[in-house]
Amino acid sequence: MAFNRLMVFASVVTIVFASYLLVYGGYALWEYHRLGLSEAIERDAHGMSRTVGYSFIVMLGTMILGIGVIAWLTRNIREDTARKSITVGFTILNSLALIISLVLMKAHWRSSWGNFYVLVFAILAVAFAHHSLVSRRAES
Repeated sequence: MAFNRLMVFASVVTIVFASYLLVYGGYALWEYHRLGLSEAIERDAHGMSRTVGYSFIVMLGTMILGIGVIAWLTRNIREDTARKSITVGFTILNSLALIISLVLMKAHWRSSWGNFYVLVFAILAVAFAHHSLVSRRAES
């Protein structure tokens, strides 16, 4: 996959995912009450803290939206060193998000929405890792 297409794919996936999180994300993690955070003040019908849960989802959605915008703005970079750095950075970022999502899924979420979060980060991590490996192989 060409760098330009990879970055467009990543930006579309992350911007759509971030939009989803900003609009509907608070409803997806309704099992958040299992964490038992002491700062949970106001609770909804499922016992989830609205203050903590929704603010976390808004923060996560905003960060993912920022990553999508960065991916979109870097899609036309021509310098090979910059492309490699961006690809490795996005590989590490999405791999860490995948690992954290897997841990949270196993420990707290256990829901189909949690599986969706894991899937999004897995697709992005694999796409960037594949591009990194293919571009290194082409150099050799």
